[in-house]
Amino acid sequence: MTYSSQCSGYNLREMIDANPVGIEYLVRNERMRADHTNKIPDKRVEMARMPWGLFGYTYLGEGKQWLNELLYQTPDFKREVDLHEAIHTNDEYETRVVSKDMLREESRAEILKRIMDEWDYRRN
Repeated sequence: MTYSSQCSGYNLREMIDANPVGIEYLVRNERMRADHTNKIPDKRVEMARMPWGLFGYTYLGEGKQWLNELLYQTPDFKREVDLHEAIHTNDEYETRVVSKDMLREESRAEILKRIMDEWDYRRN
């Protein structure tokens, strides 16, 4: 690592090349910082027998939600429906957009690009 005279610190690109474990830490830290699924309010979940097209429902303002019992066949989709019902707002479209955005995972390359862009912005 060399000290960069352009900024008050080390050159991030050289740090990444010299320390692959450190870059994994940065990526993991950035993923945890962007993940908001642990901030969802808890609701009681009841499994109910529903037709396959209906995945779940919730009464707004109540701390209870119902999920289709057939969702256990698809655990990833169950997580998405559970999140969707837990954060439900008055607007169905808004709830769908927010829940999809919360579950979207960035690739490693996208995270690295954002880290580098933030570093370059802070340097200038």
